[in-house]
Amino acid sequence: MWSAPTLSSSVSATVNLPGSKSLTNRAFILAALSEKPTEVHGCLEARDTMLMRQGLTVFGARFEQLSTSPTSLSAFTGNSSWQITPIPKSSENFENPAEIDCGLSGNVMRFLTALAPIFKAKTYFYGDQGAAKRPQLPLLDALSKYGICIDLPPTPDSLPFTIGTFPHQEEPHSFQQSESKTLSVDSSQSSQFLSALLLAASRWPEPVTIRALGKLPSLPHIQMTLENLKECGASFQERENENAWSFEPCPLQLTETTIEPDLSNAGPFLAAAMIKGGQITIPNWPSKTTQAGDYWRELLTKLGASYELSDAGLTLTGPNDFLTNRTEHHFDLGDYGELAPTLAALLALRPTGGTITNIGHLRGHETDRLAALETEIKRLGGKVSTTENSLIITSPVTHGAKVQTYHDHRMATFGAIIGLAIPGIEIENVETTNKTLPNFVDLWQKVARQED
Repeated sequence: MWSAPTLSSSVSATVNLPGSKSLTNRAFILAALSEKPTEVHGCLEARDTMLMRQGLTVFGARFEQLSTSPTSLSAFTGNSSWQITPIPKSSENFENPAEIDCGLSGNVMRFLTALAPIFKAKTYFYGDQGAAKRPQLPLLDALSKYGICIDLPPTPDSLPFTIGTFPHQEEPHSFQQSESKTLSVDSSQSSQFLSALLLAASRWPEPVTIRALGKLPSLPHIQMTLENLKECGASFQERENENAWSFEPCPLQLTETTIEPDLSNAGPFLAAAMIKGGQITIPNWPSKTTQAGDYWRELLTKLGASYELSDAGLTLTGPNDFLTNRTEHHFDLGDYGELAPTLAALLALRPTGGTITNIGHLRGHETDRLAALETEIKRLGGKVSTTENSLIITSPVTHGAKVQTYHDHRMATFGAIIGLAIPGIEIENVETTNKTLPNFVDLWQKVARQED
């Protein structure tokens, strides 16, 4: 158990955050699919990104850690720089069976599933026990209907499974059909199903149209994938009003790049300024980005904050009456679901609570986040209820308790935020933050205790 620190006064701190997990993993993939080696700087060094490197290495990519990083990244903890040599087009290891450990990473279990048929005749995917509860079947079903052989366990849902290659393909890039096919996937449970296919499409051995079925959650992540592909020279045409993208096989090349700081992980630290007032500065906040975490600027302004965005970064100033303000708030986070646990912690500290809607897809994240948030808010004395896709908080938390994390990094930071205002919060398995923010505890204690 970790005892969460409580704020005794307003804050004034600068928090140097590691790189974005979403951008790091996409950069690793696109570098591995490129024609020539490239360098990627400011990469998040955490479990999810380590598993992505390991998985791409199984396919044949090579990662060499660089000893130096750009000067602008010198203050960042948890960052790394890599020279990445692409996956070879040789068929030398195509027939050798492969195994990929997904841990609890949705990026790994989904993105590499769509790449596997290109580089391996057979790939076995497995992961943590909790990963078996994360949705995967819509992606596997889409690939199966396309003709790719997939071996599922007796009760097919998620991991483990084995995936084969394209029909009639005996070595990488040998498929000769030229007509375009359509591959449809239901992405209503996770935008990662769609991103997985988009990332792989340029290297598939034939033209393909990727069509998304159902309501798309987390649109910024899809926009991030498409923007990254454009930057690498992918050849595709978006079919307006169809949620479809037509790809031609083409070479890709990721140029040397530096990863932006993780703006979703900025949320808990910005929350510290909301609760007790004061200022938090996040250096290198981009002026333009596809990260969902950029929405913090709009969300927290609605809750009374103000901010200044400059070349140095983002400085947010919190209100003086956050814990007593009785204004009711309702937020639609359909496009920004990953921000919900942090926002829920803030709303759970306000006299009138608040409502978060269109977040049903969070039930398939590292845990069922709606159920977990409801359980923990009630454990802390608050009143809350859920629907299939909403969280409704009607009165605030009142006392400390042991907060369970459910192996979910966002639930750990949820508890830490509550602890800033409520004494006696203890967090079980705070180490789960290693998934995306391995130095969270050190950063948090410096902010809460005003350490240099």
